[in-house]
Amino acid sequence: MADPSLFRDDFTMISHNLVYNFVLSAAEEESGATFARYVHRRIRVNTQKGSDSLTHIILPLRPTEAISFMRARIVQPDGSSLQLSGQLEYMGTAKEPKAVLSIPPVPVGGELEYETEGLVKNDFAGAEYFQWEYPTLETHFKIIYPKKYFIRTTSRNGYPQATSYTKPEGNVLEVKTGIIQAKK
Repeated sequence: MADPSLFRDDFTMISHNLVYNFVLSAAEEESGATFARYVHRRIRVNTQKGSDSLTHIILPLRPTEAISFMRARIVQPDGSSLQLSGQLEYMGTAKEPKAVLSIPPVPVGGELEYETEGLVKNDFAGAEYFQWEYPTLETHFKIIYPKKYFIRTTSRNGYPQATSYTKPEGNVLEVKTGIIQAKK
């Protein structure tokens, strides 16, 4: 059982998983895509304030990223789930675009779970953040890339260094963590 203090904030990020896949299909490469970006998150709502404020899923995007797939659901406190649907609205600026999906409120004790796949064009560099204003119980970051490339990663502020290994589809850099405290 996790430390109960991790559930005192309005939200707790149960899991945050991110994959950058640079091994693309011929069709994806022809479209100009550089890599596919997969995001999977589970967020637990701990307070009524958190429930009242969670009426949209806001997806920060890379400047040249287009969402190609999204699936989302609300898991009720009793374990039943509600599949979400709707139209993504794109907003933000060219430098900081966002996609937004309006959703019904997630009840206290319930979870919002979603996954997206986006294709990113003309972009090889970037940064990802895994510490939020609320605690995160588990993170998983993976980069899959062709064997002919070299990728360098840098971890900061105690985030572990990535381990590397080879699979038939390419090289993999991967890092997993346990609890990351809330950024205050």
